[in-house]
Amino acid sequence: MIIIPTFYADPCALLTTRSRMPALSPRFCAAVSLALLCSACAHTTKPSAEAGQRGSAVPVVHAQALPQNASGQMQADDLPNVDLSAPIFYLVLEAEIALQRSEPAQAYRDYLLLAQQTRDPRFAQRATSIAYEAHAWTQAADAARLWRELAPRNQGVAQALLSLQLTAGQLSEAEGALATRIEQGTAAEREAWFRQLPQLLRNAPNKNEALLMAERLLSRYAREPLAQLALGQIAQNAGNDFRALRAYDAALELQPDLEIAALFKAQLQLQQNQGAEALALLKSFVAANPNALQARAALARTLLANKEMAAAQLEFETLLKKDPDNLQAQFALGALAIERKDYAQAEAYFRRYLAAAEDAGDNRITNQARVYLAQALQAQDKSKEALAVLEEVDDAHPYTPAIIQRAVLLAQEKRLDEARALLDDARQNTTEVVERTRLTLAEVQLLNDARQYPQAFDLIDRTLKQQPDDPELLYEHGMLAEKIDRVDLMEQSMRAVIKLRPDSALAYNALGYTLVDRKLRLKEARALIEKAYALEPDSPAIIDSVGWMHYRLGDLAKAEEFLQRAQQLLPDAEVFTHLGEVLWMQGKRDEAKKFWRAAREKAPDNEVLRSTLKRLKISL
Repeated sequence: MIIIPTFYADPCALLTTRSRMPALSPRFCAAVSLALLCSACAHTTKPSAEAGQRGSAVPVVHAQALPQNASGQMQADDLPNVDLSAPIFYLVLEAEIALQRSEPAQAYRDYLLLAQQTRDPRFAQRATSIAYEAHAWTQAADAARLWRELAPRNQGVAQALLSLQLTAGQLSEAEGALATRIEQGTAAEREAWFRQLPQLLRNAPNKNEALLMAERLLSRYAREPLAQLALGQIAQNAGNDFRALRAYDAALELQPDLEIAALFKAQLQLQQNQGAEALALLKSFVAANPNALQARAALARTLLANKEMAAAQLEFETLLKKDPDNLQAQFALGALAIERKDYAQAEAYFRRYLAAAEDAGDNRITNQARVYLAQALQAQDKSKEALAVLEEVDDAHPYTPAIIQRAVLLAQEKRLDEARALLDDARQNTTEVVERTRLTLAEVQLLNDARQYPQAFDLIDRTLKQQPDDPELLYEHGMLAEKIDRVDLMEQSMRAVIKLRPDSALAYNALGYTLVDRKLRLKEARALIEKAYALEPDSPAIIDSVGWMHYRLGDLAKAEEFLQRAQQLLPDAEVFTHLGEVLWMQGKRDEAKKFWRAAREKAPDNEVLRSTLKRLKISL
């Protein structure tokens, strides 16, 4: 059963192939072709507000094609005997020019008027096409109604009209005809209607009326699983989740291996925050239907969302064994390998993925896979290979993470100027404020890593003048101000962040730590750090600040307690250095040196470590 076409009628054919119109000269036809630029017939237009109602998406039936006699080949007896007059010619010309100017409402009116005046069904077909492409469902249905009137023997047009009436919400007009078609159709045609009905009603203006109509239509088919599935989808679209779940349950009771019903039910449960129920459903369904690959993929994704990494990996591996070309499984297994730091396996998965996805995959996902592959290569000290992979990212589809990672690799190869130029070029070529900010922060980080603090500060300062209320920029501005000993600016920026985001533990902690470290206003500093700790009590960086605060306040035992906890959560050079100093001041010299050596091993050039050892006059 076919529902609706992608209506592409050739306007030149409307002028030149009428069976009862005088033959037109080649010169005239050439002039018309040039004027109308026939290729415009296949463009996609955006409707004006005048074009009428729009749905949120093109119906699934957009890709369907009508039978040949409904898609342009009209029966000779349906074509009127009309002379090609100047008014007809110029109205066609006006309509096609309107389309080129993205004015579908004008083109629709012109072709509908032509159809009414000439009674030629091809003009009605063209009007239907224009309204359909503009998602102006009501106007499309009106034109299709005229089309059917002018070509009454064309069954394809009748089916198209029925579909458009449903989509436009003209339910009372469509219900009787639809009931007849379902009842009189073969079993296969009836199932086709069940599958397409939810999409046809998706854009209906009144979703509850659509559900009530579906209840009436499908009540006599209550023992057919696809009818129950359709009812569930229509109920879900109407926001009646309870009715939808009942229908999905009924479908699964009638046909326990109906995979799509299990998927719809699990998805709805997840939307209702019933994660445990969705997981149980998918596990049970996959256990009973081991070859249900979509359900297995959904199970793996759900396990991943629940952070059950090992179980998710097992399901993706099983999926890949059953379907060796499954791109989703290859991508997920590569990402999981990176998560557990198995970089060689991650490299293998992502190379396999990219080899298969070059022509088939979404550009964004393919670029994301390249970023993952580059990470895996970089972790294996294959920086040149990683850089080569990132250079393969399609310039026609810029992908900010790939650009940033490529810049990082260039900087690591002492090519900082190239890295900065790459980021600046990307920044100049995007109008997205969020992307521009990400690229700026990446460049700031590269300058920071290179200890070019004044240059980093100048860059963030210039950017902040254009985006004065951006919390991320303000935070980085404050951190860099501290690096160039502008504590006044640091405090100003951090307090601006706190004003914009009163729950920003990072800002409270940064300001409090700076004051503590410089032995300034310790009482105020303590209040700031304690506020940060109250907001994020499990943050290792904040725990480190609490420990350092106690050290500055002279409570060495408390300082050691917090710093020991911090180093267990975050074995970081700066945390090791702080703990080493506290231990040293308690006379635990050997233990202190052990932590300092560990800090030097992790970060030989760490500034906090170097300044601490120099201040305490200690040689390791």
